[in-house]
This record gives sequence, structure tokens and C-alpha cells, in this order.
Amino acid sequence: MYPVGSNGASQAILDARCLADALLRSEHPRQALMVYEQKRLPMTAENCALEPARRPEGVIDAVEQLAPDGFDMSRTC
Repeated sequence: MYPVGSNGASQAILDARCLADALLRSEHPRQALMVYEQKRLPMTAENCALEPARRPEGVIDAVEQLAPDGFDMSRTC
């Protein structure tokens, strides 16, 4: 995952919480891992599918779309 908005860190926290909950509720670690995978895999796959649109260069692309001729740098705030 691209490091946009701490996405990787956020996903790691969600993964940890999901795995901890699964471990608490399961009789065996293998069962917990299966539950964890069933819950997180679809969400993670969806998030990764969206990643190309959220790549770091996406911000630059958005600015370029909004201001294709650039900015008048002689004007300041």
C-alpha cells in the first residue's frame, strides 16, 4: 500500500484488532486465522484495488486537472 494518509498503518491496526478478536473467540489459533482471513481478505482486496487512484502522484494529477495551465505565481496570498 502506498503511504498516503497512513493507510498501511491504519490497515495494520484494523488487522491486529480483527485477529485479536478472532483469537479470543476461537478454540484454536488455526480457526482464528481462518476467521481473520475470511473477514479481512475481502476488505483488504477492495482497498488494494482502489490504491492506484490514491497513489502519491494522484494529488499531483488532481491539481494538474484542476489547473492545466498552471498557476500565476506573481500573485501571492
